[in-house]
Amino acid sequence: MFGEFQVIEEITALSFLQTTIEKVLELLSNENITASELERTIKTDPKLSIEVIKFANSPLIAPLQEIKDLKHAIVYLGFNRLKDFLITFLVNQLATLDKTLYEIALQLSATGFLMEKKATSEFSKCEVFLAGVIYEFSKITGKSPQNVYNILSPPKICENVIKNPKLKQIYKSIKEEEKEKMKETLKKLFS
Repeated sequence: MFGEFQVIEEITALSFLQTTIEKVLELLSNENITASELERTIKTDPKLSIEVIKFANSPLIAPLQEIKDLKHAIVYLGFNRLKDFLITFLVNQLATLDKTLYEIALQLSATGFLMEKKATSEFSKCEVFLAGVIYEFSKITGKSPQNVYNILSPPKICENVIKNPKLKQIYKSIKEEEKEKMKETLKKLFS
């Protein structure tokens, strides 16, 4: 009996989280958005606020001095990395309702972050992360990267990520052990 209430509570919390993240992602699509405006929206969800600060201080990207406030975390992450984190966080939260989805979400996220670590500055963090997710999803599903791109339907300007041979090479250079290590890091981060 109480288990049913717990599931309803989790679904309600996820729905609120999803709404907040969608609002933030919409704000991030505006070129004139400020860190203060993002901070106000993210603060409406205390759990999300904590997770953004926690991510900014994570071993993946931690600064020399600990970040203690949300606005500082937003500025430190930058808008593209914040966008990557929000998408990853939402997918991981939604996937907690299904163990298989959770493992896939971790695999995709781990690959995206590893791509970011290995890429050169000629690509934006967002492009590289997206390329990693597309190539890994393609590998998991057996669909071509173009089909995966069409399924995910990112902005049209991102289509060049699946056609760039340098990004494909970066993806091929990622070892399975690296993905497993990154998945463990992300599990700790999102738990």
